[in-house]
Amino acid sequence: MIKLKRVLVQTLLCCSMLFILPAAFAQNTGKTITGIVTDVEENPLIGVNVFVENTSIGTVTDVNGEFTIDILPDKEITLTFSYLGYLTQKVIPGNKKMEVVLIEDIQSLKEIVVIGYGSQTKKEVTGAVAGVNSEDFNKGNIVNPAQLLQGKVAGLNIVSPQGNPNGDYIIRLRGLSTLGANTQPLIVIDGVVGVDLNSVEPNDIASMDILKDGAAASIYGTRGSSGVILITTKSGKRGKASMEYNTYLSAESKDRTMPVMTKDEYLKYGGTDLGGNTNWMDEITRTAFSHVHNLSVSGGTPQTTYRASFNYRDAQGILLNTGFKQLNGRFNIIQRMFNDRLTVNLSLAATSKDAKLGFDDAFRGAIIMPPSAPIMTDEPYYKRYGGYYQSEVLELYNPVAIVKQNINDQKVKRLSYNILADYNITDNLIASIRYAQNNDNWINGQYISKYSRFGDGVNRNGLATRSTLDHKNNLLEMTGRYSRTFDKLNLSALAGYSFQDFTTERFQMQGGNFLTDAFTYNNFAAARDFTDGKGSVSSFKEKNKLISFFGRLNLNYDNTYFISASLRREGSTRFGSGNKWGNFPGLSAGVDLKHLFEIPFIDQLKIRGSYGITGALPDQSYLSQQLYGPGDSPTYFLNNGVFTPVYYPLSNPNPDLKWETKKETNIGVDFKMINSRLSGTLDYYVRKTTGALITLNVPVPPNLYKTTLLNAGELFNRGLELSLGYLVVQNNKFSWNALATFATYNSEVGSLSIGDIKYGVREVGGLPAPLTGNVIRVEENKPIGQMIGWIYEGVDKNGQYILKNLDNDPAVNDKDVAIIGRGLPKWEFGLTNTFTYRNFDLNFSLRGVYGHNLVNLSRTMFEQLDRIGGWNLVKTKYFNPDYKGKAAFNSYYVEDASFLKLDNLTLGYNIKMLPKKYISSARVYVSGQNLFYITDYSGVDPEVRYIYDNNVLAPGIEPLNSWVTTRTFTIGINLTF
Repeated sequence: MIKLKRVLVQTLLCCSMLFILPAAFAQNTGKTITGIVTDVEENPLIGVNVFVENTSIGTVTDVNGEFTIDILPDKEITLTFSYLGYLTQKVIPGNKKMEVVLIEDIQSLKEIVVIGYGSQTKKEVTGAVAGVNSEDFNKGNIVNPAQLLQGKVAGLNIVSPQGNPNGDYIIRLRGLSTLGANTQPLIVIDGVVGVDLNSVEPNDIASMDILKDGAAASIYGTRGSSGVILITTKSGKRGKASMEYNTYLSAESKDRTMPVMTKDEYLKYGGTDLGGNTNWMDEITRTAFSHVHNLSVSGGTPQTTYRASFNYRDAQGILLNTGFKQLNGRFNIIQRMFNDRLTVNLSLAATSKDAKLGFDDAFRGAIIMPPSAPIMTDEPYYKRYGGYYQSEVLELYNPVAIVKQNINDQKVKRLSYNILADYNITDNLIASIRYAQNNDNWINGQYISKYSRFGDGVNRNGLATRSTLDHKNNLLEMTGRYSRTFDKLNLSALAGYSFQDFTTERFQMQGGNFLTDAFTYNNFAAARDFTDGKGSVSSFKEKNKLISFFGRLNLNYDNTYFISASLRREGSTRFGSGNKWGNFPGLSAGVDLKHLFEIPFIDQLKIRGSYGITGALPDQSYLSQQLYGPGDSPTYFLNNGVFTPVYYPLSNPNPDLKWETKKETNIGVDFKMINSRLSGTLDYYVRKTTGALITLNVPVPPNLYKTTLLNAGELFNRGLELSLGYLVVQNNKFSWNALATFATYNSEVGSLSIGDIKYGVREVGGLPAPLTGNVIRVEENKPIGQMIGWIYEGVDKNGQYILKNLDNDPAVNDKDVAIIGRGLPKWEFGLTNTFTYRNFDLNFSLRGVYGHNLVNLSRTMFEQLDRIGGWNLVKTKYFNPDYKGKAAFNSYYVEDASFLKLDNLTLGYNIKMLPKKYISSARVYVSGQNLFYITDYSGVDPEVRYIYDNNVLAPGIEPLNSWVTTRTFTIGINLTF
């Protein structure tokens, strides 16, 4: 292994020398000094600069970390050792061979934040920007990069998909910033804009920086409205080749489930004994085991650095027949040429994922399927269902049959490359060009068995669906960066051009009426639906382009006064001819009062303010044109023996459609105290979004379609954010570091009208059948997420609800409907503590959210004795057997969902008693996730529900088919060779 690594390094070093001039020189004038430079793990460092102080005499270390330097005899000197990412050392040589150990400059690395098309020190940043490095990431069973940041950044709320391994994480930065466009932050990976967060393996991420305010995000123009997350992946370091192997095994089990009646309770309250005794939730779930293996090799010379990583992940889902197997690869190489004037950075990444998605409806069935029912039965009637017991109650399906009879698969292939070339035209001017391409391909296959009552499989005699989705993203960017120092003034300027095009193609086929289930979704020729007009085939292609011109100017005077100004002008093909272009400026400034006034115990006190404008694009193209299509349920007519599809209007054209515009003002304070042991950031922001994209009802005729997407909305946001870091203790044996974050939210809807088209007061968040009505009111100049309903006061002697009569009319009616809850939280906080003692380390993260309510739909629908005839009942602490009425919604089913949660707990041990010749470092750890909740909420998950029925204006509703939450335990090991 050692020989292999040495040969690899020497080969790369020789190849790189074909492109470079010698980077070091020596003068042979007398005395010769030799030595070796290593890191703290005793790994030789290649390319360390070794210079005689106050002279031009110097050299660099070779592939073994060794150096030789000639000096004048009998002259006392000091040698300076400098290396990127390490603390510079000055050493007076003696008579023996020198052994110099360089220490990694972790603090300086932490002080650098990425701001988009560049980086700054934290001292220089004048916008609201937060950065998190890999050593501060959350640990444990990390499936999605979003998990790394949970609870680490004030104002950044991340909600997991419960126990669903293939679910998407919901990310909200400073609340809701748009009504009908993309509510997720823009993702930028290694400078490539607008890529999928799932395209990067968490193990490959070095740092994540978050642009929170309008001024910081305005450099990304149209897509910065919901904030920006900048991801920097790991790269190689100069030095001998090193290999890292990380692996872990995790076990995931059910944590919170919806409490339901046992068979005895079900029979006690009037249920029918169907001959079984089944805990349905236990039957469809399991302890899910996952294992991950990550191998990386990195190293380099002064001119060439590289890193290659490979990751394999096999993750089971808590639901039977769910999970995925994924293989990731990433390669990065940086080549410096022509005396380091030209730097070329090439990165390649590929992903292959095979997933079993399962069916969410199984969880709904596990809640309401009678516990007295058997899983399977020998009765002849049930042969049509493959022997599975099935109820004939509407939308009630055997959950075991759902997960075992049917298939829902997905294959994902991703391939991306990114080439960046930087050329130092002068010492002050750098020209750059980047070309990147991302290719994503999804293939979905779903088959509903001909024996499945769920999904209409029995009636359709088997039903197969196959779809493909191809998405390609091309990016070409050219930038120029200029920096210069004039006495006390540091100036840096950026100018650039960006062209990006997106192409999406989709094909879908659905057909049924099969003779056998054997082919599943792999033989559509056997689907007899296509001979009688019931089969369907559809396809589409969508293209859109973005063209941008942008610039930024940063000024730093005497490390005291800081100014940053930026402008992006951007055009999109998604709008009509008169509205394609928009301007997005940003301006921010700050002053460090510590340099103006002598303040005891204060190391930094920077006051800053910013103002910026960002935009948002609609999610679809061609909305300025009239669109036609077959609709959600295609209709065919028979024409001369041929089935011909009927096309309908899908939208109304809006040639006046234009950008959403978000204007944001931010005032902040950055401070450090007590020799920088206590640091913090305080921000207050006010946002106003105008021209928000929202779908409004329009009359038909004269319109061809009932709704139109218009720039008709206003949205207001304001909030306070606080982040505190404190190095409580640090000595040779013990350290304690604490991080606390706190954020408040307030989101309101402004005007929702344009011209004669009015939104009015609208109710959204519809209740499932057989209930009717909505639970969320959307009203101009009111908070988002207002829950409405009658106020519950108890149960009368007749077993009926007592509802509050607000206007003292003879009867309770619609006039007595009131605001009974809020779907969005008032504030949230996070607390992370990291302890080290000798070779041990302990880290835990607490997170709390306060002030939001949840509508518990399972209780609303299935907690009344009237429902026990066909369904099992939910039995929470609120179950009241005295109520004899039917299911009906009121404030009794709106619960306080505030919670405190232990997100992560990790205990690690660094093994020192190992042969350094083979293993440089080793660490073992155990970790737990979602270890406990403290909450009054009786449902599955008290986390904020930001969206319901694809509507961001309907937060705060827990759906019936929610996945259970899970608790995970992990054991892992990290090895470096």
